[in-house]
Amino acid sequence: MRKFLLSSLVFFITYFHSFAEINDFEIKVRFKNLKNTNCYLGFHFGVNKYIRDTGYIDKNGICVFKSSGITSAEGVYLIAFDNKNYFELVVNESNIYVETDTTDFIGKMTVIQSLENKVFYDFLRYMRNFDIEFNNNLKLRDEFHHQNNQDTIREIENKLHELNSRKKAFKDSLIQIYPDLFIIKIIQTSEEPEPRAKMQHETKVDYSRYVYNFYQHHYFDNVDFSDYRLLRTPLIESKIDKKTYFRRIKEP
Repeated sequence: MRKFLLSSLVFFITYFHSFAEINDFEIKVRFKNLKNTNCYLGFHFGVNKYIRDTGYIDKNGICVFKSSGITSAEGVYLIAFDNKNYFELVVNESNIYVETDTTDFIGKMTVIQSLENKVFYDFLRYMRNFDIEFNNNLKLRDEFHHQNNQDTIREIENKLHELNSRKKAFKDSLIQIYPDLFIIKIIQTSEEPEPRAKMQHETKVDYSRYVYNFYQHHYFDNVDFSDYRLLRTPLIESKIDKKTYFRRIKEP
């Protein structure tokens, strides 16, 4: 059933957008710590990654990928290396120019030309810092649980709530400022709809049934199936992965 659902979604999107592609894009990357070696331009398609082209990093650390005369679907592409490390770029513009360092693709990324990727890497840096702080607080909460220190636990839970609120405000601000960017569509698609909290007098069985029905009817609310570009991202497949979609639609 999972394979049938995925193939149906792919057909639905490609049927309506099979001719929507960009022409003559150029991706220029300057590496601060690499020269005289190969790298590869690849793209996502579901859970798989495919190599599209081979590039050469010259003596100045510069590699350029061009698509002159070849149509290309927009999406999330990747620059990969022989050691299988890679970083991602949102390809939705004709010209992209970035600088980075293989020791820290995200932290040392400088976007010289490409609004999509500037917002993308601002978002990645924010989320990386968020994850570090949030996980550190989770570990602290677990430690104080063992000590049964309820006052400190409440303080940490308030901090976790504050962090989540700040994350939501950050995402909302990006959506408000850049509503037409493809990276915003990616961020929105990756979000899952949230069921309401359990009401005070609601039984566990009734709430479990509500959550089941909620995900049945709203799980794909944030997915724009008319946007063909999502095919060239890992998002559609992840939405119907057994650990997400099929786990949530299990009858309570």
